[in-house]
Amino acid sequence: GVALGIWIGMLIIIIIGEGRLNVKQQLNNRIKKSEPKVVDKCTVEEVTEKTKDGKPAAFCRCWRSKTFPYCDGSHADWNKESGDNVGPLLVT
Repeated sequence: GVALGIWIGMLIIIIIGEGRLNVKQQLNNRIKKSEPKVVDKCTVEEVTEKTKDGKPAAFCRCWRSKTFPYCDGSHADWNKESGDNVGPLLVT
């Protein structure tokens, strides 16, 4: 009775856990979705211009920035919502 109940409970946890692991979730939910691959380029001059005030150029890695490929801080809300810990790539 009890042992069977525990065994069934463990089996359900394993099945549910495996199902979650197999779910594919897209990181990019809105940027250039009509393109087969998102590729952005910036020149050394553009990065130099962005860093001339002594602050690093911040590049988005969470895919939620409204100024993509540059970071606008959107990762902070994403991290709170999802429990993630993404931040920008900083170029100094």
